[in-house]
Amino acid sequence: MSLDSITRELRSFFRRQIPLFKRLEIETCSMCNRSCPNCIRNSHPNRAAVQDWFQPNLMPAEMFERIMRQACDLGFRGSVCLQHYNEPLMDDRIEEFGRFARGLACFSEVFISTNADYITEARARKLDGTFDMLLIALYLDEPKKTERERWLRAQFSKTKLEFTGGAH
Repeated sequence: MSLDSITRELRSFFRRQIPLFKRLEIETCSMCNRSCPNCIRNSHPNRAAVQDWFQPNLMPAEMFERIMRQACDLGFRGSVCLQHYNEPLMDDRIEEFGRFARGLACFSEVFISTNADYITEARARKLDGTFDMLLIALYLDEPKKTERERWLRAQFSKTKLEFTGGAH
């Protein structure tokens, strides 16, 4: 039996025994422009202990690509969210990362969760079709919230928009 066939059998065994996760969340940048009270950035009981987590950092593109390829190689077919405790649109490379992940064609969905503060008409044109979905939490009071949602919906024809009603 060859090493390749042993490896294939082991992967198959582990997939049957230990199901893979359903969603992969990747934070490509550590920055956020908001201070939401329910975010770990602001609600962690020992903020001093986790302060280093939130220093401005960008994930190297090579690392992102390696993670995406490894997820495919593992047989992961779930959704990929390019956001965690950050604002993904603060990463100027996010559209490039979205195109890369979708181009691998092994994930069920590639999306971002955003507060949409950085979406302009020009940015919307770049984002539309790059992601399968944008999950949007608008932190605005009415009537501005409804107006912003209506405006955002008009900007996108290829990417599905889902609004959370202000909750993240």
